[in-house]
Amino acid sequence: MNRICRSFDDIGNINLNYAGIPPFNFRMLLSQPCNDTRNDVVDLFFDMDSINITNIIESQELNYAADREAKANYEMLAEEIEETMTERFGSLEETYPYIVKALFSAEGKNKAAHKQMFWRVYGDIALRVLKNNLETSDVCNECGTRIPSWVTHHVCDKSSSGFLVCDDCGKLVERNNSRQCRCTACQEELEKNKRFARDKERYARQKEIRHQLVDRLKKKGDRPCTTS
Repeated sequence: MNRICRSFDDIGNINLNYAGIPPFNFRMLLSQPCNDTRNDVVDLFFDMDSINITNIIESQELNYAADREAKANYEMLAEEIEETMTERFGSLEETYPYIVKALFSAEGKNKAAHKQMFWRVYGDIALRVLKNNLETSDVCNECGTRIPSWVTHHVCDKSSSGFLVCDDCGKLVERNNSRQCRCTACQEELEKNKRFARDKERYARQKEIRHQLVDRLKKKGDRPCTTS
């Protein structure tokens, strides 16, 4: 394990956005703003799906036949959730935005275990909404995020791993390596100033050496000649 860890230390700069993949925008799964939170909808979905999470963990040690039976149980549970959601709230479409927000927004990053059931229950709706948004969406010139047409005000996600806020100009730019902290323009300006400072220091040092040499020559020339 120590040798493996040391091998990572030797990698150096790491390109964190090698594939050119823009930040994920969960609003691409929505057809309109979802500013409200429905805890009754979200809690019911999570509570019913808790059985599913338990089965996933247990099925990892089951044989093939038992695993098929577990998957069949998942399908039955998905149908039960669909029926319960429809009966309680009118339709799946009515509950869909709140489940999306709970699972895919920044606040829902710890709810990944429920995403499997989400795609079983709401997959058709999500696919339809996503296709519609892809046809009409725009791409942010700053961060590369795809933005649905219904979004009127987009704020770049400064916490995205593939991007950074330049220390000097404050602009959001694509990250090229793990040590980067400035945009290309500011980094080039910084290097230019460093070179200028080094050249200035070297010139001053050379000038001082010349002055010292001249002083020595003057002192040597002022000495009286001595004859034996």
